[in-house]
Amino acid sequence: MRLKICLCLFLLFICLSLFSLDITADTIKIKDGGTIHGIIVEESTDKIIVELKYGKMTLSRDNIESISKSTKETNDALRKNWEAAKKTPQTPPAKTAVKGPSSSGTQTAGTTKKYEAPKSKKTVYQHGIGSIQTDNYANRTLQYYYYIPPAILDNRNQTYPALVMIPWLSGRGDEFVTPECREFAYKHKFVIISPTFIWDDKNWDTDKSYQYPAVWSGNALLRIIDDFQKEHNIRLKKKFYLFGFSAGAQFALRFAFWKPDLCIACAAHASGAPIRPEGKINTKFFVTCGTKDLERIDYVKEFYDLARQRNIDITYKTYDIEHALSPAQIEDSLKFFEGAR
Repeated sequence: MRLKICLCLFLLFICLSLFSLDITADTIKIKDGGTIHGIIVEESTDKIIVELKYGKMTLSRDNIESISKSTKETNDALRKNWEAAKKTPQTPPAKTAVKGPSSSGTQTAGTTKKYEAPKSKKTVYQHGIGSIQTDNYANRTLQYYYYIPPAILDNRNQTYPALVMIPWLSGRGDEFVTPECREFAYKHKFVIISPTFIWDDKNWDTDKSYQYPAVWSGNALLRIIDDFQKEHNIRLKKKFYLFGFSAGAQFALRFAFWKPDLCIACAAHASGAPIRPEGKINTKFFVTCGTKDLERIDYVKEFYDLARQRNIDITYKTYDIEHALSPAQIEDSLKFFEGAR
């Protein structure tokens, strides 16, 4: 009897631990600096297949630095959490497909929530998932998250600025945009657009993966912006603001030099690759890294030093963290964007 009681208490402790703490599944560290958390469902000598919250991705072992596996029980608990999250109506938004007039992609109907907006005639904002089609093998249907504050919904006769946010490696846009970013957009009348690029690792060795916007992903982003404007009858200003973390920071920095006439300001955090600024551009930069992020901090510092040599307006800051995006970095980025307006 005593044994049964102890066993029950132990199982109860395990269950409480799984649901009260963040459940960590298999962890795959990528050589470019990214980290993927998921469930490894298939392995071979040359590749692995990882199950993520919203799908699966295939990774070449040549691009993997290390793998740390979790237990089957933890992975099963994580999978249950994913399924529960998918059934929650707020995240992701409603999955009602609506064909827009642009015919460039399928737009997912946005959800509408009440919001404290004393200066607005309406008290709602809108967000959802849109998509375009591309020729990239890993991004045939390229999704993007969007957020529209109430003041913009009230008045579509003006043009508005956009904050474009590029997540970590294969990160989802709807999971990357924080409440603080939406609050910033609400206060300053910004649209937020955050694409969900899936890593096309077969193109990594030839510098043609999505982290290199001049190859294909930059034009895909411009098509996303055009698709959003047509679908929602909202006009955006030509120049926008870029925010990126890890692989997203690589994209953001390279995009700013590829299309400097389209980028007002760029906040890039913990970029995991050497990027050399070529010539002076008028885009303002805010670059950061964790002091314990030893694999990337030299890349970020080198970019800062080279940018300073070219008289580029750039700010560099470090934080006492490892490879992560902290609330302080987000807060400082939003202050940077506010000052760059």
